[in-house]
Amino acid sequence: MLTGDLFCVAASATATPGPALFRLTISGTATASWDHTTAPVASGGCETSVRSEGVRTARFRSSRATVVRVAAGRVLTVEARAVAGTVRLRGPNTLNRVCGPTGTHTPQPCDVTTRTFSDARTTLLSMKKGSISLRPLRLRLRRIECPQEPDEVVAAPLGPVPGPKRISVAALVSSRITRFTVRVIASRHTNYGPREAGMLDQRSAWTLTFQRIRP
Repeated sequence: MLTGDLFCVAASATATPGPALFRLTISGTATASWDHTTAPVASGGCETSVRSEGVRTARFRSSRATVVRVAAGRVLTVEARAVAGTVRLRGPNTLNRVCGPTGTHTPQPCDVTTRTFSDARTTLLSMKKGSISLRPLRLRLRRIECPQEPDEVVAAPLGPVPGPKRISVAALVSSRITRFTVRVIASRHTNYGPREAGMLDQRSAWTLTFQRIRP
């Protein structure tokens, strides 16, 4: 009886193979450019506001691979950590002060700044077979006031997240395919108003590289 039980378990394990394993690395860029004027604030009979004109470029890459499991053409939910990168920002502010019919517009030059990070993370998953979805890269990044970063840029420090991407099921399940890449892009345009003024353009491009781990 014991021998028969062991035989059945072994047969069941053979019929249901475990998930395929991949090493995943992420790389990408994110850009934002804006000309944004804050809503005016009343003070002492005058109204003040800040106009910022910024160009922001981020580059990021995995500092180590994440092991990903794939079953039945789906990527099982996994958190990819240790994404590192740099964010470079340049541009000026202008301090606006309007008192009745007159006003002043004082330029405020800003130094070019570069910030680094090493602990960003994101979540990768498949909502359905043959599809990959990403969650926003999560990280803490010091806010810059010169040029002043709009709230939308602070909320998405590495740009908009690409939507679900269809990929070949064969790439996920065929053992003959040992390596493949997935490239996805996203963009967003914002027009400010009515009390704020200006515009914001954001764009991101991601490359996901999967390297099959041989059993």
